[in-house]
Amino acid sequence: MGTAIAVDVAHPPPGVDTAALVAKAFDWFDEVDRRFSTYKPDSEVCRIDRGELAPDGFSADMRTVLAAGERMRIRTGGYFDVYANRHLDPSGYVKGWSVQVASDRYSRPES
Repeated sequence: MGTAIAVDVAHPPPGVDTAALVAKAFDWFDEVDRRFSTYKPDSEVCRIDRGELAPDGFSADMRTVLAAGERMRIRTGGYFDVYANRHLDPSGYVKGWSVQVASDRYSRPES
């Protein structure tokens, strides 16, 4: 995602394999990077931006992120826009969203 990532587990639940949860979080961040990268030509974002992927082929995560981006565009009067530079770039939202998803998964390790 173009940035360094560190995970600090402050209060691990009893009986939970913390190393496995951290590994799962990094697997998730790798998946997010593969899907949402604006630098990887085969990413879902780049394929959408080039018109190679129709909305019915978008992943559920992509639909979630684009819907959130549209809500933010409306709420900010256009100051936040995933198409601000005329190319799809949801990275301003995706970094925080992906960390929240990882945190939610950590809070509920069975998911």
